[in-house]
Amino acid sequence: MRCRTKLISAVMRVRNNLAYATHKFFQERGFQYIHTPIITASDCEGAGEMLQVTTLMPDAQKPVSSMKLIERVGQENEEEKGEEKGISKKLAKKLAKKNKQKGGDAPATGDAAATGEAPATDAPAQAAPEEEKKEAPLIPLEERKVDYRSDFFRKPSFLTVSGQINVETYACGMGDVYTFGPTFRAEKSDTSRHLAEFWMIEPELCFAEVGDVMDCAEDYVKYCLRYIMENNADDVEFFNQWVDKGLKARLENVINTPFVRISYTEAIETLETHLREKKVKKFNEKPYWGIDMGSEHERYLAEKVYNGPICVYNFPKSFKAFYMRANDDGKTV
Repeated sequence: MRCRTKLISAVMRVRNNLAYATHKFFQERGFQYIHTPIITASDCEGAGEMLQVTTLMPDAQKPVSSMKLIERVGQENEEEKGEEKGISKKLAKKLAKKNKQKGGDAPATGDAAATGEAPATDAPAQAAPEEEKKEAPLIPLEERKVDYRSDFFRKPSFLTVSGQINVETYACGMGDVYTFGPTFRAEKSDTSRHLAEFWMIEPELCFAEVGDVMDCAEDYVKYCLRYIMENNADDVEFFNQWVDKGLKARLENVINTPFVRISYTEAIETLETHLREKKVKKFNEKPYWGIDMGSEHERYLAEKVYNGPICVYNFPKSFKAFYMRANDDGKTV
Protein backbone atom coordinates (compact mmCIF):
# COMPACT_ATOMS: atom_id res chain seq x y z
CA MET A 1 0.00 0.00 0.00
CA ARG A 2 3.00 2.33 0.29
CA CYS A 3 2.78 3.39 -3.35
CA ARG A 4 -0.67 4.88 -2.63
CA THR A 5 0.74 7.31 -0.06
CA LYS A 6 1.51 10.88 -1.10
CA LEU A 7 5.14 10.63 0.00
CA ILE A 8 6.16 7.41 -1.77
CA SER A 9 4.22 8.19 -4.96
CA ALA A 10 5.89 11.63 -5.09
CA VAL A 11 9.34 10.07 -4.51
CA MET A 12 8.81 7.58 -7.35
CA ARG A 13 7.58 10.27 -9.76
CA VAL A 14 10.71 12.30 -9.04
CA ARG A 15 12.91 9.24 -9.43
CA ASN A 16 11.24 8.45 -12.76
CA ASN A 17 11.98 11.91 -14.10
CA LEU A 18 15.54 11.89 -12.74
CA ALA A 19 16.21 8.67 -14.68
CA TYR A 20 14.66 10.16 -17.82
CA ALA A 21 16.65 13.40 -17.39
CA THR A 22 19.84 11.36 -16.97
CA HIS A 23 19.42 9.70 -20.35
CA LYS A 24 18.22 12.94 -21.93
CA PHE A 25 21.31 14.82 -20.71
CA PHE A 26 23.85 12.33 -22.04
CA GLN A 27 22.00 11.59 -25.27
CA GLU A 28 21.79 15.31 -26.11
CA ARG A 29 25.58 15.51 -25.71
CA GLY A 30 26.35 12.63 -28.05
CA PHE A 31 27.05 9.90 -25.49
CA GLN A 32 26.21 6.27 -26.31
CA TYR A 33 24.35 4.24 -23.66
CA ILE A 34 26.18 0.95 -22.98
CA HIS A 35 24.63 -1.98 -21.09
CA THR A 36 27.40 -3.52 -19.00
CA PRO A 37 27.21 -6.97 -17.35
CA ILE A 38 25.34 -7.36 -14.08
CA ILE A 39 26.97 -10.75 -13.42
CA THR A 40 30.75 -10.70 -13.82
CA ALA A 41 33.92 -12.51 -12.79
CA SER A 42 35.77 -9.18 -12.50
CA ASP A 43 36.28 -7.17 -9.33
CA CYS A 44 36.39 -3.65 -10.76
CA GLU A 45 39.38 -1.99 -9.02
CA GLY A 46 38.43 -3.62 -5.72
CA ALA A 47 35.56 -1.12 -5.60
CA GLY A 48 33.76 -2.95 -2.81
CA GLU A 49 32.89 -6.26 -1.21
CA MET A 50 31.11 -8.48 -3.74
CA LEU A 51 27.93 -10.58 -3.61
CA GLN A 52 28.57 -13.99 -5.14
CA VAL A 53 26.32 -15.69 -7.70
CA THR A 54 26.44 -19.49 -7.77
CA THR A 55 24.33 -22.57 -8.53
CA LEU A 56 26.18 -24.70 -5.95
CA MET A 57 23.87 -23.85 -3.07
CA PRO A 58 21.37 -26.44 -1.77
CA ASP A 59 17.64 -26.23 -2.34
CA ALA A 60 16.21 -23.30 -0.35
CA GLN A 61 13.67 -25.64 1.30
CA LYS A 62 16.34 -27.99 2.65
CA PRO A 63 18.16 -27.51 5.97
CA VAL A 64 21.42 -25.60 5.98
CA SER A 65 23.25 -28.80 6.93
CA SER A 66 22.78 -30.00 3.35
CA MET A 67 25.22 -27.28 2.30
CA LYS A 68 28.03 -29.69 3.15
CA LEU A 69 27.26 -31.26 -0.22
CA ILE A 70 29.13 -28.33 -1.71
CA GLU A 71 32.31 -29.57 -0.08
CA ARG A 72 31.84 -32.98 -1.72
CA VAL A 73 31.48 -31.71 -5.28
CA GLY A 74 35.15 -32.38 -5.85
CA GLN A 75 34.74 -35.80 -4.24
CA GLU A 76 32.09 -36.77 -6.81
CA ASN A 77 34.52 -35.85 -9.54
CA GLU A 78 37.12 -38.03 -7.84
CA GLU A 79 34.69 -40.93 -8.02
CA GLU A 80 34.50 -40.44 -11.77
CA LYS A 81 38.29 -40.59 -11.96
CA GLY A 82 38.49 -43.57 -9.62
CA GLU A 83 40.20 -45.87 -12.07
CA GLU A 84 42.98 -43.33 -12.61
CA LYS A 85 43.67 -43.35 -8.89
CA GLY A 86 43.44 -47.15 -8.65
CA ILE A 87 40.17 -46.95 -6.69
CA SER A 88 36.96 -48.42 -8.05
CA LYS A 89 33.76 -46.36 -8.14
CA LYS A 90 32.16 -48.88 -5.80
CA LEU A 91 34.88 -48.44 -3.21
CA ALA A 92 34.82 -44.65 -3.60
CA LYS A 93 31.08 -44.62 -2.95
CA LYS A 94 31.58 -46.76 0.14
CA LEU A 95 34.17 -44.31 1.43
CA ALA A 96 31.78 -41.42 0.70
CA LYS A 97 29.02 -43.17 2.66
CA LYS A 98 31.37 -43.78 5.59
CA ASN A 99 32.43 -40.11 5.44
CA LYS A 100 28.77 -39.12 5.61
CA GLN A 101 28.40 -41.09 8.84
CA LYS A 102 31.58 -39.74 10.42
CA GLY A 103 31.20 -38.45 13.92
CA GLY A 104 28.28 -40.84 14.54
CA ASP A 105 27.89 -44.55 15.22
CA ALA A 106 29.36 -47.21 12.97
CA PRO A 107 27.07 -48.49 10.18
CA ALA A 108 24.45 -51.00 11.23
CA THR A 109 25.13 -54.66 10.41
CA GLY A 110 22.25 -54.68 7.93
CA ASP A 111 23.70 -51.69 6.08
CA ALA A 112 27.07 -53.33 5.93
CA ALA A 113 25.57 -56.50 4.54
CA ALA A 114 23.65 -54.56 1.91
CA THR A 115 26.84 -53.03 0.60
CA GLY A 116 28.87 -56.22 0.86
CA GLU A 117 31.01 -54.64 3.55
CA ALA A 118 32.26 -56.63 6.53
CA PRO A 119 30.49 -55.82 9.81
CA ALA A 120 32.15 -53.15 11.89
CA THR A 121 34.49 -54.43 14.60
CA ASP A 122 36.71 -52.93 17.24
CA ALA A 123 39.81 -53.83 15.25
CA PRO A 124 42.21 -50.93 14.68
CA ALA A 125 42.01 -51.49 10.92
CA GLN A 126 38.32 -50.54 10.98
CA ALA A 127 38.77 -47.42 13.09
CA ALA A 128 38.37 -44.07 11.34
CA PRO A 129 41.49 -41.91 11.19
CA GLU A 130 41.96 -39.64 14.20
CA GLU A 131 41.48 -36.58 12.00
CA GLU A 132 38.06 -37.78 10.79
CA LYS A 133 36.86 -38.46 14.32
CA LYS A 134 37.46 -34.84 15.28
CA GLU A 135 35.58 -33.34 12.33
CA ALA A 136 31.99 -32.24 12.85
CA PRO A 137 29.34 -33.58 10.46
CA LEU A 138 28.72 -30.04 9.18
CA ILE A 139 31.87 -28.64 7.60
CA PRO A 140 32.56 -25.01 8.59
CA LEU A 141 32.08 -22.50 5.79
CA GLU A 142 35.69 -21.35 5.85
CA GLU A 143 36.93 -24.92 5.34
CA ARG A 144 34.70 -25.88 2.44
CA LYS A 145 36.40 -26.31 -0.90
CA VAL A 146 34.24 -25.60 -3.93
CA ASP A 147 34.83 -27.27 -7.27
CA TYR A 148 33.69 -24.51 -9.65
CA ARG A 149 33.75 -26.94 -12.58
CA SER A 150 30.28 -27.95 -11.39
CA ASP A 151 29.05 -24.36 -11.09
CA PHE A 152 26.96 -22.73 -13.83
CA PHE A 153 29.69 -20.21 -14.68
CA ARG A 154 32.62 -22.64 -14.06
CA LYS A 155 34.41 -19.91 -12.09
CA PRO A 156 33.70 -17.60 -9.13
CA SER A 157 31.15 -15.01 -10.34
CA PHE A 158 29.61 -11.97 -8.67
CA LEU A 159 27.05 -9.19 -8.95
CA THR A 160 28.89 -6.21 -10.41
CA VAL A 161 30.22 -3.43 -8.17
CA SER A 162 30.79 -1.15 -11.18
CA GLY A 163 30.40 -1.13 -14.96
CA GLN A 164 33.45 1.11 -15.35
CA ILE A 165 35.91 -1.58 -16.44
CA ASN A 166 33.56 -2.56 -19.28
CA VAL A 167 32.47 0.90 -20.38
CA GLU A 168 36.10 2.08 -20.56
CA THR A 169 36.66 -0.52 -23.28
CA TYR A 170 33.73 0.81 -25.28
CA ALA A 171 35.00 4.37 -24.92
CA CYS A 172 38.17 3.27 -26.70
CA GLY A 173 36.09 2.05 -29.64
CA MET A 174 33.07 4.37 -29.73
CA GLY A 175 34.00 7.68 -28.10
CA ASP A 176 31.93 9.21 -25.30
CA VAL A 177 29.82 6.54 -23.58
CA TYR A 178 27.99 6.03 -20.31
CA THR A 179 26.42 3.21 -18.33
CA PHE A 180 23.44 3.61 -16.01
CA GLY A 181 22.38 0.46 -14.21
CA PRO A 182 22.24 -1.54 -10.99
CA THR A 183 25.38 -2.16 -8.97
CA PHE A 184 25.80 -4.15 -5.78
CA ARG A 185 28.02 -3.94 -2.70
CA ALA A 186 28.32 -6.29 0.27
CA GLU A 187 29.93 -3.87 2.76
CA LYS A 188 28.71 -4.28 6.30
CA SER A 189 27.40 -0.85 7.27
CA ASP A 190 24.77 0.63 9.55
CA THR A 191 24.64 4.00 7.77
CA SER A 192 22.22 5.25 5.13
CA ARG A 193 25.14 5.98 2.79
CA HIS A 194 25.85 2.32 2.04
CA LEU A 195 23.36 0.25 0.06
CA ALA A 196 23.43 -3.38 -1.06
CA GLU A 197 21.86 -2.32 -4.39
CA PHE A 198 21.83 1.04 -6.14
CA TRP A 199 21.83 2.49 -9.66
CA MET A 200 25.01 4.23 -10.72
CA ILE A 201 25.79 6.59 -13.63
CA GLU A 202 29.31 6.18 -15.02
CA PRO A 203 30.25 8.35 -18.02
CA GLU A 204 33.54 8.02 -19.88
CA LEU A 205 34.72 11.18 -21.66
CA CYS A 206 37.31 10.85 -24.41
CA PHE A 207 40.07 13.42 -25.00
CA ALA A 208 39.05 15.27 -21.82
CA GLU A 209 40.93 17.08 -19.08
CA VAL A 210 39.93 17.11 -15.42
CA GLY A 211 38.18 20.46 -15.97
CA ASP A 212 35.97 18.88 -18.63
CA VAL A 213 35.00 16.15 -16.17
CA MET A 214 34.05 18.72 -13.52
CA ASP A 215 32.04 20.67 -16.14
CA CYS A 216 30.16 17.50 -17.04
CA ALA A 217 29.37 16.70 -13.40
CA GLU A 218 28.14 20.23 -12.65
CA ASP A 219 26.09 20.47 -15.83
CA TYR A 220 24.51 17.08 -15.19
CA VAL A 221 23.43 17.85 -11.61
CA LYS A 222 21.97 21.23 -12.59
CA TYR A 223 20.23 19.78 -15.67
CA CYS A 224 18.48 17.14 -13.54
CA LEU A 225 17.43 19.64 -10.87
CA ARG A 226 16.02 22.05 -13.45
CA TYR A 227 14.06 19.21 -15.03
CA ILE A 228 12.57 18.26 -11.65
CA MET A 229 11.70 21.84 -10.75
CA GLU A 230 9.86 22.22 -14.06
CA ASN A 231 8.21 18.80 -14.38
CA ASN A 232 7.65 17.82 -10.73
CA ALA A 233 6.71 21.23 -9.33
CA ASP A 234 3.81 19.85 -7.28
CA ASP A 235 5.95 17.10 -5.78
CA VAL A 236 8.73 19.56 -4.88
CA GLU A 237 6.17 21.82 -3.20
CA PHE A 238 4.85 18.83 -1.25
CA PHE A 239 8.36 17.94 -0.05
CA ASN A 240 9.10 21.55 0.80
CA GLN A 241 5.96 21.84 2.92
CA TRP A 242 5.88 18.49 4.69
CA VAL A 243 9.37 16.95 4.56
CA ASP A 244 12.07 19.65 4.39
CA LYS A 245 11.02 23.28 4.53
CA GLY A 246 14.35 24.50 3.16
CA LEU A 247 14.46 22.09 0.24
CA LYS A 248 13.21 24.33 -2.57
CA ALA A 249 15.54 27.21 -1.67
CA ARG A 250 18.48 24.82 -1.41
CA LEU A 251 17.80 23.30 -4.84
CA GLU A 252 17.48 26.75 -6.43
CA ASN A 253 20.76 27.74 -4.80
CA VAL A 254 22.51 24.71 -6.34
CA ILE A 255 21.05 25.48 -9.77
CA ASN A 256 22.00 29.17 -9.74
CA THR A 257 25.44 29.02 -8.09
CA PRO A 258 28.65 27.84 -9.79
CA PHE A 259 30.20 24.84 -8.08
CA VAL A 260 33.28 25.72 -6.03
CA ARG A 261 36.47 24.10 -7.37
CA ILE A 262 39.41 23.79 -5.02
CA SER A 263 42.53 21.67 -4.93
CA TYR A 264 43.00 19.02 -2.29
CA THR A 265 45.75 21.15 -0.73
CA GLU A 266 43.38 24.14 -0.43
CA ALA A 267 40.71 21.92 1.11
CA ILE A 268 43.08 20.58 3.77
CA GLU A 269 44.42 24.07 4.54
CA THR A 270 40.85 25.33 5.00
CA LEU A 271 40.01 22.50 7.40
CA GLU A 272 43.21 23.05 9.39
CA THR A 273 42.61 26.82 9.58
CA HIS A 274 39.02 26.42 10.81
CA LEU A 275 40.18 23.87 13.39
CA ARG A 276 42.98 26.18 14.58
CA GLU A 277 40.63 29.16 14.78
CA LYS A 278 38.08 27.01 16.63
CA LYS A 279 35.38 27.56 13.99
CA VAL A 280 34.83 23.84 14.38
CA LYS A 281 35.29 22.04 17.69
CA LYS A 282 36.92 18.89 16.37
CA PHE A 283 36.85 16.16 13.76
CA ASN A 284 36.87 12.47 14.55
CA GLU A 285 39.97 12.25 12.37
CA LYS A 286 42.30 15.25 12.43
CA PRO A 287 42.85 16.64 8.91
CA TYR A 288 46.40 16.82 7.54
CA TRP A 289 47.99 16.75 4.11
CA GLY A 290 48.06 13.13 2.93
CA ILE A 291 44.85 11.98 4.60
CA ASP A 292 42.02 10.55 2.48
CA MET A 293 39.26 12.94 3.53
CA GLY A 294 36.25 11.35 5.19
CA SER A 295 32.59 12.28 4.90
CA GLU A 296 32.87 14.56 7.97
CA HIS A 297 35.49 16.67 6.18
CA GLU A 298 33.58 16.71 2.90
CA ARG A 299 30.30 17.66 4.54
CA TYR A 300 31.91 20.43 6.59
CA LEU A 301 33.41 22.00 3.47
CA ALA A 302 30.18 21.72 1.46
CA GLU A 303 27.66 22.58 4.17
CA LYS A 304 29.50 24.98 6.47
CA VAL A 305 32.25 26.62 4.43
CA TYR A 306 30.96 26.91 0.85
CA ASN A 307 27.23 26.25 1.33
CA GLY A 308 26.92 24.16 -1.82
CA PRO A 309 28.52 21.43 -3.93
CA ILE A 310 32.29 21.54 -4.38
CA CYS A 311 34.75 19.79 -6.71
CA VAL A 312 38.08 18.78 -5.19
CA TYR A 313 40.96 17.87 -7.50
CA ASN A 314 44.73 17.15 -7.42
CA PHE A 315 44.72 14.47 -4.73
CA PRO A 316 47.88 12.84 -3.33
CA LYS A 317 48.94 9.96 -5.54
CA SER A 318 49.56 7.80 -2.45
CA PHE A 319 45.91 6.71 -2.17
CA LYS A 320 44.72 7.13 -5.76
CA ALA A 321 44.67 4.50 -8.53
CA PHE A 322 47.90 3.78 -10.40
CA TYR A 323 46.55 5.09 -13.73
CA MET A 324 45.68 8.60 -12.51
CA ARG A 325 47.53 11.23 -14.53
CA ALA A 326 50.49 12.57 -12.53
CA ASN A 327 51.02 16.28 -11.97
CA ASP A 328 54.38 18.01 -12.41
CA ASP A 329 54.84 18.34 -8.63
CA GLY A 330 55.43 14.58 -8.38
CA LYS A 331 53.11 14.32 -5.37
CA THR A 332 49.58 14.73 -6.72
CA VAL A 333 47.46 13.35 -9.55
